[in-house]
Amino acid sequence: MKKTFFTGCIVVILFFASNEALAQREGPEKTRVLLVDDSTQVLSYPMDVMGIITNKCLGCHSPNARGDKSKEALQWVLLQNMTGADLVAKLDEVVEVLEEGEMPPAKMIEKYPQMKLSEAEVALLKEWAESSLNSAMGE
Repeated sequence: MKKTFFTGCIVVILFFASNEALAQREGPEKTRVLLVDDSTQVLSYPMDVMGIITNKCLGCHSPNARGDKSKEALQWVLLQNMTGADLVAKLDEVVEVLEEGEMPPAKMIEKYPQMKLSEAEVALLKEWAESSLNSAMGE
């Protein structure tokens, strides 16, 4: 069981690392689509959004993160599998956290100042989350 979980975590890390490499090669106008199955598009992550998530969010919000609280709050790899009310609620939460400047937490920024989201990064993530939220609600 632990071996399977560990292997899954490695696959997720490699997935996001390869997306970052593609982002650098293809440019921000390209989009990576994450699929629940072969026919249903749930979320699309523009490469510039994926870059921010990879560089500034996944350290705490992924299956292999240390903190249980951050893993319970949001795991980006699980977000792609959510649908309906669960997806709407989680995207709404992302927008709220961005609006209130709660992420990354002050203690994280004190320890790792480079993790602070710039105004442009906040705006880009918020725009993506709002657009995805509207799509999830059928608007």
